[in-house]
Amino acid sequence: MLVSASCCGQSWFARRLRDIVRWTAPGATLVLLPKCPACLAVYLAVGTGFGVSVSTAAHLRTLMVMACVASLLYLAVKPASRFVAQKLSYRPFSTAASSHSSLRFWYGSASSRENTGCAD
Repeated sequence: MLVSASCCGQSWFARRLRDIVRWTAPGATLVLLPKCPACLAVYLAVGTGFGVSVSTAAHLRTLMVMACVASLLYLAVKPASRFVAQKLSYRPFSTAASSHSSLRFWYGSASSRENTGCAD
């Protein structure tokens, strides 16, 4: 099966832009997030018009930090797990004869399948 340049209706540029935004959004949020809960409460009041207490802003700040770190960890672990899976599935000394013999070990010999009535 051939995969076209616009897989799933997205162009190469759109996919690349989406990947860049996925990394920069949580990172920029962590960089721009104020350390002081009172400053976060003021930013929320000025930006949205809703006033929140300092303790609520502190909890909100902690929640935002945890969400950003979790997002960045997910984005880092996802490609790393693919890389490890590819490395683990790579068998440089595997031949057809050895893999066939291992299949015979797990599934039994052809003569045993014939005796039980199993078809190939």
